[in-house]
Amino acid sequence: MNNSLISSVRDLGTGLSHLQVLCLARCSLTDLEGISALSSLKELYVAFNRISELSPVSLLEDLELLDLEENELEDLAQLWYLGRCVKLRTLSLEGNPVCPRPAPGASEVHRESSPSSSPSFVMHVVSRIHFSSKRN
Repeated sequence: MNNSLISSVRDLGTGLSHLQVLCLARCSLTDLEGISALSSLKELYVAFNRISELSPVSLLEDLELLDLEENELEDLAQLWYLGRCVKLRTLSLEGNPVCPRPAPGASEVHRESSPSSSPSFVMHVVSRIHFSSKRN
């Protein structure tokens, strides 16, 4: 569904609860409201949109990969919502104002154990972001 004009994730309806991978890059999305209806998502690609708020993602307990490259995440506290995504292993934040340093490649978060759902998770996530060069 990349490059589609989708005004809201809610437009996808509720019949996709078993969907595991969703690609909505460059779809002009401004938020992820309604994403919780896709409760089986393991990979969510929403790069190159205008997303600035992550609370809807906190309900995706099976999420393993989240690509948020080139969105509008400005508030570091938004990363706190990712603490509920205990299976999250790969996170791309490149090109967002919240990104602690510019990097030419994807970011990865590796967790040794499930993080707690506390404000300290923000620092936990940031300390575990690894930047690497893009692969050609």
